[in-house]
Amino acid sequence: MSDKAKNYLYLLSGIILVIGAVSQIMKYPYAFYVFVAGVAGLIVLKILNLTSTVDNFRLRRLQRIQGIGALLLLGSAYLMYIGNNAWALALILSAIFDLIIVFRTPDKKEKTE
Repeated sequence: MSDKAKNYLYLLSGIILVIGAVSQIMKYPYAFYVFVAGVAGLIVLKILNLTSTVDNFRLRRLQRIQGIGALLLLGSAYLMYIGNNAWALALILSAIFDLIIVFRTPDKKEKTE
């Protein structure tokens, strides 16, 4: 899968996930399914990122943190399914992990040097 396709899928999945979360807050009946569609897209991308082999220890550590964020997304979907309001906490923790990864991942210039 090309980087451009991954970026579009990441953006689309994120938008769907946010729509599903807002729909769940507003108590729409099919909000869970919209949320799970967004989670599925993000988890596919995170698994594709985890399977890439990297020699840099820093990038491997960040990939493991991203894997924990993917597990939190799955947990959030499960908690939403059973009707527990703790799904929001798991979603916030996953978002914090993603934010850490964004700021800690080196630029392409640093990777080549």
